[in-house]
Amino acid sequence: SDKGWVEYDADQTKKIETAYGDDKKEVKIDSERYVDLDGMLQRRYDDPSKRRRVKRILPPIFDKDVFYLLAPTKKEREELEGMIDDHNGLISATINSSVTFIVAKNKKALSGKPFQTANPNRLKIPVVS
Repeated sequence: SDKGWVEYDADQTKKIETAYGDDKKEVKIDSERYVDLDGMLQRRYDDPSKRRRVKRILPPIFDKDVFYLLAPTKKEREELEGMIDDHNGLISATINSSVTFIVAKNKKALSGKPFQTANPNRLKIPVVS
């Protein structure tokens, strides 16, 4: 019976991630199965039509880092928010001492009133653009 998503063990995960990083087309899981990295499917050697979807779960890159966003458009802000959220980061509505990074789409954003009023240089918050 299907148990839903089941994680590969640490050795299999390392093997899959290494193959994925090396742009391989497939990687052997065991004597019966392999992962088709192009289709992100687990398949059987004896019957490739039998398959299961494979999903990659990325490690939390930002690990609770707090970001303040200076994005000029709603679309750009939504893109940044999605990326930060996907990687376990947090977003602050204000510039304060809990902010670990300020993300500015361009240098012009750094001259805006919210940025100047908060004086992030005093808080020693790095600006990423």
